[in-house]
Amino acid sequence: MPADDPRRDPDAPDPFGDRLPTLETERLRLRHPRLDDAEAVLTVFGDPEAMRYWSHPPLGDLAAARRYIRGIHDGFAARRLFQWAITEAGEDRLIGTVTLYAWDPENRRVEVGFMLDRAHWGKGYAGEAVRAALAFGFDRMGLHRVEADVHPDNAGSLRLLERLGFRREGYLPDRWWVGGEPSDSVLLGLLRDAFPAAPPREPAGSVLPTPSDPFPAATPYAAGLPPIRTPRLLLRALTAAEDPGILALFSDETALETWTHPPFTSLDDARTYRAMLETAFVRRAAFTWGVFEGEGEGPPVGVGILTRWSANNRRVDLGYYLGSAHWGRGYATEAARALVGWAFERLGVHRIEAEVVPGNDASVRVLERVGFRHEARLVERLWDEKGGPYDSLLFRILRPEFEVG
Repeated sequence: MPADDPRRDPDAPDPFGDRLPTLETERLRLRHPRLDDAEAVLTVFGDPEAMRYWSHPPLGDLAAARRYIRGIHDGFAARRLFQWAITEAGEDRLIGTVTLYAWDPENRRVEVGFMLDRAHWGKGYAGEAVRAALAFGFDRMGLHRVEADVHPDNAGSLRLLERLGFRREGYLPDRWWVGGEPSDSVLLGLLRDAFPAAPPREPAGSVLPTPSDPFPAATPYAAGLPPIRTPRLLLRALTAAEDPGILALFSDETALETWTHPPFTSLDDARTYRAMLETAFVRRAAFTWGVFEGEGEGPPVGVGILTRWSANNRRVDLGYYLGSAHWGRGYATEAARALVGWAFERLGVHRIEAEVVPGNDASVRVLERVGFRHEARLVERLWDEKGGPYDSLLFRILRPEFEVG
């Protein structure tokens, strides 16, 4: 089944330099945010009414606003977050932001978000800014699909996105936690061919405590990833000794028909994969266990992955892969159930999501046996070396729905 793999194509085009490019529309200018925007950021993101449907509580003071801006800068440097300051043409004061985030170059996908000072609502500014960011994404980032998730009661944002061509694709219960309460979400998608804009011109409160990190600080992957035992399996970190087994596992053409990454062809691929697992673990971006039979003395028979952990929103994604020689034994279900139980207990999540390519009936059965429910079909969401795009089926399980054993 498809899952986030910590590998990233180093040759993927990067349209950014050391700062966000400035974009201009008829009435607006979108620029790189600065620390001296802190007062304006506090005005926008400290307004309880404007933040009513946002994914975190309002900012409380200037220090929080400065931290928020530094987070934008850090996210841009890591190429995770592209958040433009919105200003009126001829002015420099920030009146809102528009954001492209969770960029996945391999699958040509990104998510979009936006916020506007309430004093400027009703002028059409938000739609104008979002359109400019989308045009940049499709034209300069090579995107094929943009996603948005919106609170079901946020009728204004839903109308705005639908005017830009977005379509509602699913309803996701308890996807966010804000102020200590779960919040539902409407998932929308926009494909390049459905977007009607030309590229923009480019000129010369109280927060619920975040669950603690269950991994030892400053501990490398092999020592920090805890082993998980089931009646027949051991899930543990992969080591250099398993490189031949990793190569065999990810060169299994039959199993790779259900995966979204090209086959490994050499031990160098296995070593690169382990290096990526180390980086992803240290960054808390993905946690990958090798799946072994018995006491783990033989080669790995698969991998299990927890990725995209959002501690604030108590959510994580599940992925798994099993060599075809071990299909039909119930190993995938046993490993998936163990990871789901561990995530609910140790990561403190409330919701776990998983994606499956339509037609991968075996993975659908595994998820359903664990207790997942189908929520949405995401149109043209995945690409691989064979081409694409491919649709994706979104499944979820909530903590109260999980039965141990």
